[in-house]
Amino acid sequence: KSSEVIVFIMQLCLLLSCVLLLFLYLYCYPFIQLLFILIYEY
Repeated sequence: KSSEVIVFIMQLCLLLSCVLLLFLYLYCYPFIQLLFILIYEY
């Protein structure tokens, strides 16, 4: 039973990290795009 709890916690952590990465990606995407535009123009 304890191993099931560990697996559940691991899955939860993985899900949370994926969601966090998605939010970071969506938040940072305009800045990254702007950076690429600046690099492209120069």
